Amino acid sequence: MLRRDPDNAHDPNAIAVEPLGGEQIGWVPRELAAELAPELDAGRPWSAVALREQRSSPRDPRTGVTMLLAPARAIELRVVQPRVRPGQTPSAVSLTSSRSHRFAGTRVAK
Repeated sequence: MLRRDPDNAHDPNAIAVEPLGGEQIGWVPRELAAELAPELDAGRPWSAVALREQRSSPRDPRTGVTMLLAPARAIELRVVQPRVRPGQTPSAVSLTSSRSHRFAGTRVAK
């Protein structure tokens, strides 16, 4: 979930990243938050899916999150079966969203 934090002392465009029912995991990067804040303030829905955590090792603290952001109420990821012609081998599985998307890293909440 993306939650606006307009009273943030460090950035008036701040957008927190929070899983539903969970603790905050980070912030949308400042440059991207400047673009998205007006969208969220205008009531336009944006959704996020965390794709990967960055850590030096599995036991180290998280240093970042890679996520997919989309201008939609929800993001639906689904497996798309590739069309395979006779004699070909299937390629990698694709993850899709029904609308345009953008990748962004986030800073970790302290």
